[in-house]
Amino acid sequence: MCSHLQVLPKGGSRLPEGLRSNFASMDAVTVNISTAQVTEEQSMKSHEISRQIPNLRRFARAATGSVQLGDSMVIRVLEDIVADPGICEQQLPIRLVPFRLLCRAEMGAAVAAHWSALLLAALEEFSIAEAASILDIDQDRLKALLKDAAREIETHAPTGVLIIESEPLIALDLQQIVVSMGHSVVGIARTRREAATAAKAARPSVILCATRLADGGVALDAVNDILDEIPAVLIVTTSCPLHKSGVT
Repeated sequence: MCSHLQVLPKGGSRLPEGLRSNFASMDAVTVNISTAQVTEEQSMKSHEISRQIPNLRRFARAATGSVQLGDSMVIRVLEDIVADPGICEQQLPIRLVPFRLLCRAEMGAAVAAHWSALLLAALEEFSIAEAASILDIDQDRLKALLKDAAREIETHAPTGVLIIESEPLIALDLQQIVVSMGHSVVGIARTRREAATAAKAARPSVILCATRLADGGVALDAVNDILDEIPAVLIVTTSCPLHKSGVT
């Protein structure tokens, strides 16, 4: 089941226990960066940063390849903002600020710049100008990094991906992301039967799997059927807590 995240110490103020507890949930999180009296402008900034938390977590997890490490990095960025709200006073749209802090303070040495650039543009759908601002580089440099990422992707054999997702629009978004990264979608399934049929026909290397199926079943039951026959990598895509989805 989903367990509480460990918060790695990094000095400064710690997030309030209630905030850290909420953040450990897979639910979308609403956060008050400070409980003290704030101006209307500060309140608006706090609200905007709170809205970005799910996106920050997605980006950090994708960049690091680790749920725990990615979430820990995001938590440290939020703790830094709590300790020094003045770091948000940058000549930068407020929704970009936590991404810049994340890339600069946490991921700079751990994640190659061209992968950060690619994820900002392809996964988070920032414009070239916005992604360049986040990485604090000019747009020409950002474009060069994107080309570096594309060349590296092209050196690897394309991977066949099976998407198991009950919502057609979400499945389409996932398909676009997979294709944009140089891989192929070998099938999209909404039910357990469709998943088994698609996997048998295409033998995917990777399975992107939601937690619930269109027929009301648990998607991981369908995955277990597939993994009994095919050695594929499983990636679970969900925005809700696993224990609420029937997954343990």
